[in-house]
Amino acid sequence: MLQEGIFSAGIWLLLVCAACSPQMNKQKFEKVNHTAQAVQHAISAGENYPQLGALIQQLSSEIEALNARVTSGKERDLVQEYSKLLKMYQDGFLLWKYHTEFSSHNFVPKGRIYVGQDVEPIVVKYRLPTETHIFEPTQQTWKSIAEDSIQIIWDNADAQVKRINTLLNE
Repeated sequence: MLQEGIFSAGIWLLLVCAACSPQMNKQKFEKVNHTAQAVQHAISAGENYPQLGALIQQLSSEIEALNARVTSGKERDLVQEYSKLLKMYQDGFLLWKYHTEFSSHNFVPKGRIYVGQDVEPIVVKYRLPTETHIFEPTQQTWKSIAEDSIQIIWDNADAQVKRINTLLNE
């Protein structure tokens, strides 16, 4: 009876230690890391909107699949960092969408991005400065941000990639 209790306690301790293990299986992250690098390259190479969108969607799917396979706290932390990176890419992509869609409208000044409902949280999150405009026919006010706000987000994403690489190499 005592041996059985000691054996059970030993098994329990082994399981707890394995679950809390700081070890990280870097191979689990190879695919998501490769896709994140592909997104980063697509941005720097100036890929077109649909191609970048497809890569961001692929990254999202890979992070979701990876999230189900993590076993240690360190791996969970790394998945969380990839999720933050994904959100940055999605934010920049949304700004690019607004820039592309509204640049053909005469009411948005050249070099500006219309701040719609979808963009407002991004403006707040990254503390992007806005300009207020008046649409003359209706006297409605609206806001815009500088076109280079997209680059600010891409720069944030680059910094996040460096953070991820540091965590991967610890």
